[in-house]
Amino acid sequence: MDLESLEKVLENEPKYRVKQAKEAIFKKCILNWNEATFFAKELREKLNKECPLKIEAETLVSRQKTSYTQDSAIAEIRVSESNSVKARIILKDGLQIETVLMRHKDGRNTVCVSSQVGCPLGCLFCATGKMGFKRNLTSEEILEQVIFFKRYLSGLSPAFTRSKPGLDRVTNVTFMGMGEPFLNYDNVLKSIRILNDKDYFNIGARSISVSTAGIIEKIEKFSQEKLEGRTFQLNLAISLHAPNNKLRTELMPISKKYPLELVLKAVDGYIKITKRKVMLEYVLIKDVNDSDECAKELAKLMRNPSTPLRARKLYFVNLILYNAPAFAKASAGEAGVFKASETKRVENFKKILKKAGINFVQRYRFGDDIQAACGQFATSK
Repeated sequence: MDLESLEKVLENEPKYRVKQAKEAIFKKCILNWNEATFFAKELREKLNKECPLKIEAETLVSRQKTSYTQDSAIAEIRVSESNSVKARIILKDGLQIETVLMRHKDGRNTVCVSSQVGCPLGCLFCATGKMGFKRNLTSEEILEQVIFFKRYLSGLSPAFTRSKPGLDRVTNVTFMGMGEPFLNYDNVLKSIRILNDKDYFNIGARSISVSTAGIIEKIEKFSQEKLEGRTFQLNLAISLHAPNNKLRTELMPISKKYPLELVLKAVDGYIKITKRKVMLEYVLIKDVNDSDECAKELAKLMRNPSTPLRARKLYFVNLILYNAPAFAKASAGEAGVFKASETKRVENFKKILKKAGINFVQRYRFGDDIQAACGQFATSK
């Protein structure tokens, strides 16, 4: 999908034709232009040639695997009762990205999208960081991930859809896949506006989440953005993963440039403007950041008296069990050498936070059996 090519093809058509075309792509999620019967046959053929809507991908559902291309209205998509589905999408230049659909028991369908091919940050516990950085995704490539799963959900059996209304639509989007969203700021923002647009995907702002490792100037810029004249009401998440700069820098080299105290200062500013809760993500790694001392230090950080009370009340810690990547190597410091914290240690960590009055939640694992959980996104190309 290339919106620039689309607009070029339609440049001599009435202006409303462009909107019709975008509604067909984003709202109806047509598989090809033959379905756009409001266009003349010749124009549909030209659009199919110059602006194809094909999405080539490989999907993994639990321990099932299938390859197919979404370029035909009769394409069949495999159905599973699994709570997660991973798609490896092949881009026009042959590079690959991964995206995941998480199906919640309450009926929500969340798509976790990638914003870059690879990632330049090199966090030790993250599989994507081992790939290195290849390039930013365009806004269209970001949106195609949502379109892919919107098409996928529409292929669920009618009986399943009827029994649980709403399961055939994408309800939430998180920018927590491959890459650092704020290092591809303009394209991420452009895709967010289209996702939120009532004429296209119509996904509410509070159902869209963006996670960053702490790119301070972009956090500050993000707090100033507006949707339809109103302050952004999106969800912001910060990859914290350590309670102090020393440990955080060891795990996340980006912390050298963006120290923890300055990141949290930017978060305080974001909260002051948006009045929105901010999620602080903390992956629990055995014998690395899961000690009682780390828990106490984290609690102290969250209750810092120099932080405005309003901000402290809107800090929310999200505890995540470490997920080992498939290509784990056996040398020290490599992603995959780490192990998830043991249950007893996790419970002790939570008790310390609870006693200190810290708001927290433990995230349940989604898709770790198909390498689709947090920190496991990676491709060979």
